[in-house]
Amino acid sequence: MDFPDVCPSQVWYDAGRCTPIVSTDVGLPRAASSATSFRVQNIGRDVRVLIDDRPSEQWAIVDGELEITTTIGEHTILISY
Repeated sequence: MDFPDVCPSQVWYDAGRCTPIVSTDVGLPRAASSATSFRVQNIGRDVRVLIDDRPSEQWAIVDGELEITTTIGEHTILISY
């Protein structure tokens, strides 16, 4: 993530759904709506990404890690595998 432009506001693992969840927020107001990306380690290649409850195709496996691209803002990102 492009800290301090974007801030992770909460990160947790929902064991019942086997789903990591990441919530983000704007860090610096001037950066709102700009593109950003982050990576998640130790995730398989068969994943489904939801951003704000909508399926997203803005992800790729890069160097064995899941890279998710989104915009800087208030988002909730669910990673199902």
